[in-house]
Amino acid sequence: MTKIILFKIADYWFALPVAAVLKVVRFPPEFRTTLNQVGLARAGDRVICLLDLHQQFNVAATRSTPFLILVQLSQHHIGGIPVEKPPTLLDISPSAVQLLPPSDRPATPLALAKYVALVTSQEPPLEVFLLDLEKLARSQDRRAMASPTGRDAPAIGAGRREEK
Repeated sequence: MTKIILFKIADYWFALPVAAVLKVVRFPPEFRTTLNQVGLARAGDRVICLLDLHQQFNVAATRSTPFLILVQLSQHHIGGIPVEKPPTLLDISPSAVQLLPPSDRPATPLALAKYVALVTSQEPPLEVFLLDLEKLARSQDRRAMASPTGRDAPAIGAGRREEK
């Protein structure tokens, strides 16, 4: 069995391996600052890259997102995924996991997931997209570079980049 954390964004169920999750923290209003407009957020005394999957899939959050799932995307890159409810810890069987075909559709879960799992221990059974941390990091970098002020945003979370 593999331990995952399970959470919902819009109509989709997502999961991350427990090993990739640093912690789940509250994302109170005082941490919501102008940094959010450039894809960053305060989490305690740290500034992290905000991985807003609602925005990625072009859907509005139905309620506030009072929690952040903090994930280690790379050695120097921490991301925070805003969620409406705390995630659920779950065991899944490796036999329930299937590789997804490659996709270039940017506004679908296929753009950020590498695997899908059918979780039959839940009623009704859930189709769960297992997020790919490398795809998440690349997605964040593309969004930050596309924003007018995002040129410096990745450097805060990932260390300085050299200009060519």
